[in-house]
Amino acid sequence: MNKEQLKKGDIIECGEITAYVVDPNFNDNYVKVNLGNTCRARVLINKDWLSIWKFVSPIKDNRIVSNETFALRFRNFIKDVQVNDAASEEEKEYLLNVANQLLKYQIQTATDEKEINYLKRLNLL
Repeated sequence: MNKEQLKKGDIIECGEITAYVVDPNFNDNYVKVNLGNTCRARVLINKDWLSIWKFVSPIKDNRIVSNETFALRFRNFIKDVQVNDAASEEEKEYLLNVANQLLKYQIQTATDEKEINYLKRLNLL
């Protein structure tokens, strides 16, 4: 891994540990990351150790949906967002359209049996 290419938001992993880059330029020696999907514990990784970490792409098999629940959770999250002005309402509508398109794409391209069963349970297939 080239530490100069590391950007905020990158997903990296080492063995069973997945980390989300928070500050790639924390200082000369360390990168600040969040551990896991929901963990908010921020830790520092020595930049010299980055050679044992690898980038993980959120795009798997030409699909942005690497977790079968993401598109629906994203759509439900956007639906629940409260806005206070017309401009924000337009942004919400745009993001809701993006979420709906992502969910439609997931439904059309689902091939994994676990994912298909998940979509069937939700009456989306």
